[in-house]
Amino acid sequence: MKRLTTVISLWVLATVLACSSPPSRAPTAAQPAAPAAPKVLNVVATEPLVIGNFPGVRGGTGARDAIPSDLLTVVDPRGDVIPRMAEETISVEKGTWRVNPDGTMDTTWTLRPNIKWHDGQPYTTDDLMFAFTAYKDPALPSFYGAALELMTSADVIDSRTFVVHWSKPYFQANLAPGLDPMARHILEPVYLSDKQSFDSHPYFRQEYVGTGPYRIKDWEAGSHITYERFDEYYLGRPPLDLVTMHFIKDKNTVLANLLADPRRCLSQGRPRRGRRAGCQGAVRGDPQHSGLHPV
Repeated sequence: MKRLTTVISLWVLATVLACSSPPSRAPTAAQPAAPAAPKVLNVVATEPLVIGNFPGVRGGTGARDAIPSDLLTVVDPRGDVIPRMAEETISVEKGTWRVNPDGTMDTTWTLRPNIKWHDGQPYTTDDLMFAFTAYKDPALPSFYGAALELMTSADVIDSRTFVVHWSKPYFQANLAPGLDPMARHILEPVYLSDKQSFDSHPYFRQEYVGTGPYRIKDWEAGSHITYERFDEYYLGRPPLDLVTMHFIKDKNTVLANLLADPRRCLSQGRPRRGRRAGCQGAVRGDPQHSGLHPV
């Protein structure tokens, strides 16, 4: 099993190297430079039921969600919580993670500037408030139950500052439970007018609009999802042009495809909150943190 893990890890490294443009000679007047070949990553995975982890429609997993979506914070391979959409992680030292004398707690989040949804709309704390409201709604089931019971209210301070009030301390508040991004401008009308059909909205599937480095170009059920680079990604230009996720259920077929095509890597879901797994390192241009698992 360890040997298989090593082999698959080498495939990912080969994939990243293969995605890099080869060095070329300087063009001359008689020899115009050839256009660079597109950088493409092929991913082998099972087909997600949905994208995202909203209660009632949970089915996206790990690296598959990390391609089109981001979170306020993530957990790096060393187990440290690091900021992603948040400008910094909340901390006791800076007063953004504060336990009050009466035993209540407040957490203050500041968003990075210039975050955009894939449709070009700005991502702001109004989106955070909508997510908080939807997750707290007792009519919608949630796997964040323990944390949500302690989250009593929230305040929008400005377009980038958001405060959550807690009835008592919660040790994983730095993972921003109940604040997963949801596009208010798309989902709020459905939530207000037809809550019963909220979880069947195509937003959670083929029409997903996220804040991650790649956006859905096409999703052919039973076959593949193709993601294209999102040039307005707030952390800078993503390293790949396209990521194609091929759906394969049988493990033997997965291994056969990996052996046949070194430009593929294995995507196997991460734990619920933010761990980097599967092909995330390759997708984000960080091969040493690819974190592959054996088939």
